[in-house]
Amino acid sequence: MRSSTGRTAALLLLASMAWGCAEEVPTSSDGDRIAIVPRTVELILPWDLFGEDARVFGGFGSSDDLFNVVVANDYRGGLESRGLLGLADFPEAFTVRDTVGENVRDSALTFFSGRLVALIDTIASSAVDGPVEFSISRLLEEWHSPTAVWDLAVDTVGDRRPWTVPGGGTVDLLSTAVWDPAEGDTVVFELDSAQVAVLGDTAQAVRAIRLDLESAGNRLEIADLRLRLDTRPSVNPDTTLLLTSLVPTRTFIYQPFAPPPPDGLRVGGAPAWRTVLNLDVPRVLTGPEEICDAVGCPFTLDPDQINTAAILLSTREVVPAAFQPSDTLRMDVRPVLAPDRLPKSPLGGSFLGGGRGIPQEAFGPDGSTEVGIPVTEFVRTLVSEDREAPTRQFALLSIFEPISIAFGAFDGPGSDREPRLRLIITVSDTLEVR
Repeated sequence: MRSSTGRTAALLLLASMAWGCAEEVPTSSDGDRIAIVPRTVELILPWDLFGEDARVFGGFGSSDDLFNVVVANDYRGGLESRGLLGLADFPEAFTVRDTVGENVRDSALTFFSGRLVALIDTIASSAVDGPVEFSISRLLEEWHSPTAVWDLAVDTVGDRRPWTVPGGGTVDLLSTAVWDPAEGDTVVFELDSAQVAVLGDTAQAVRAIRLDLESAGNRLEIADLRLRLDTRPSVNPDTTLLLTSLVPTRTFIYQPFAPPPPDGLRVGGAPAWRTVLNLDVPRVLTGPEEICDAVGCPFTLDPDQINTAAILLSTREVVPAAFQPSDTLRMDVRPVLAPDRLPKSPLGGSFLGGGRGIPQEAFGPDGSTEVGIPVTEFVRTLVSEDREAPTRQFALLSIFEPISIAFGAFDGPGSDREPRLRLIITVSDTLEVR
């Protein structure tokens, strides 16, 4: 009985071994081997093993594309920023009740005073310890909102005009106002009848206002601007109306402009910066030693083995400090669809969906942080034998361009904290059938 049982067990073992030879083991591409213990292994590849090139491109969009207007005075290393506001035409007529109680349309309105009302975005602004002073002045020189910068009023094709004085040219002071953060988030600039008349004169070549922050050491962001006008209708001069004229054109100009980094990576800003990485992930790994110790070398990397792939980036302090984020930096990652057309190549869909948030502290003097950017499908495609990768390049960029004057910075190739590739793979130890 024992002998028969032993023979049966031996036959079952041989049958199972024969089945293993005839069918491919899911975790082994070698039909002559049987996987016995699947293992999950973490591999960290240095930049020179998977990266070919890293380039930083700037100039995407302008401050004119931002919703908020940034004003600053000698902020954290010397940032100066001024708002430029183009005015809409004043209301020409309004339906009012006359002296006998009938509603009539009055087209002879008289504006006798007004005020510019600015709403401060206290969350996006730097912290303010006490009251700060602003001023508004009438711009006297023609300018072009999408291209105006600190030194140039216009910078279009065939027309490049500098300001007579950098920073907005010569101006005519209109009003000053003091804002106390303890009293709310609104600052009001009063205007008299003569000032309102000049600002509303459509015969003027320039109808615009420059907004300055006079108190040094601050950076504030203006979320909304409206011109409130006091008027007396001709059909009922004893009545005072309050009309609102929008400020449809708004931008800001600033100095200094942060030059491109000589050795690092950058994302964000206004105009926005992008970093493009070019990858060449090897299919066969022959080192370094710690990888060989983990999986044996040479090791052929199969896309089905890759559970997770992520680029590891190390944040660095943003310099000048005035451009350090004051809120979470949201970064996106998109494939470069036409590398030969960089920096204006179209980009593919996001790897991250809603982007990746990086806390502002990561870009301060003591905030160096390692950030993982998921690129699993991208890397699987790069190491696949069956598919030709449509692109080997992807861009790091802010989730909207531009989204803020602030930007994020990372260590680049060749530094002590250069980008690395983290792979989590599943491999199997195997038993050879002889």
